[in-house]
Amino acid sequence: MAWWTVATTEKKSCEEREIWTKGDQEIVIVNGFRWGRFSVETSDDNPPQDLDPENPEGVDMYSFGSDNVDNVELYEMSDGWYGDIEYSDNITEEEREEIQAGIDEDSSYDYLESQGWSNDENEAWLYGPLEITLETEH
Repeated sequence: MAWWTVATTEKKSCEEREIWTKGDQEIVIVNGFRWGRFSVETSDDNPPQDLDPENPEGVDMYSFGSDNVDNVELYEMSDGWYGDIEYSDNITEEEREEIQAGIDEDSSYDYLESQGWSNDENEAWLYGPLEITLETEH
């Protein structure tokens, strides 16, 4: 058993995505960070299988798993640099303005939950080359 650090090597290369749904409507709140780092526990002394250090397609660390991965933990996402909201096509411009105003006035969680939205999934994407190193301690 071993713990590995998986970290981005280039700036502006990770984002957290919060997926909210209400009926057939979907909102994705995207927060970009300059740096990201996760701890990954493997069941043997080998690096996480199926985690390509080149990472050409990006990897969602919250859903990453392979045969020798026992646990994945967020260590940090730091130096946030942008935020955005993506709306499904069936949300009107008027609804979008109302949602944005509510989020600006209150936290996104409080506002969206009070309006009947459900946070169904979160993703943590690392893009570009990754540094995968053995941790000395966890």
